Amino acid sequence: MEETTSPNEENNKTLGSPNKVTWTLCRILGRLAARATPDERRDLVEQDGLLAVFLGINAIEAFVNIFFRVVAEETEFAHAKEQILKELESRGFPLHKKIQKWPQLAFGKSIDEDDPRWANFISLRDRRNAFMHFKTTHDSIDLPGNVTVSGLADLSIFAELDEETPWKTLMCVRQIVEALGECRGVKTKDMPAFIHHWLGIID
Repeated sequence: MEETTSPNEENNKTLGSPNKVTWTLCRILGRLAARATPDERRDLVEQDGLLAVFLGINAIEAFVNIFFRVVAEETEFAHAKEQILKELESRGFPLHKKIQKWPQLAFGKSIDEDDPRWANFISLRDRRNAFMHFKTTHDSIDLPGNVTVSGLADLSIFAELDEETPWKTLMCVRQIVEALGECRGVKTKDMPAFIHHWLGIID
């Protein structure tokens, strides 16, 4: 379990293990997944699914930022420190680029873009972006009685949310952490401990 220290009076900081961030996000995702049922009200399914999608990308980016910040301090990977720290501070360096570039920079390995785990991440990212940068349409429908209703939006992205969305999102987070662990050289037998350390998930 993650640990948090008491506030440091000297610099007014509350210091603790950085995995508190990823544990917390994954616990919320776990709660959303645990309460999802097929007979839940449709509006609640959509709300929980939408929240899960945003939290999923949040959790992945938090892990990537924290993990590689820790890696940058390891002597073995000192060659990657300057570039990682520079790009951590850049608002113009997107998450997918971090996942593509940083493991190759530090470990000499990267996630294969044909890997289904990468495809799942891209799908989740695109879904989040569709909500984050929602652009409405201006559609019309014809109703009986020669009535036309105009100015409607295409809300198909809501229809794609279901009771499995929170669980699938949590598994997508796990998969990216696992894939980056493999790039780091984490052995199969040690992977459950690696996942648990970073996400609080027990296989």
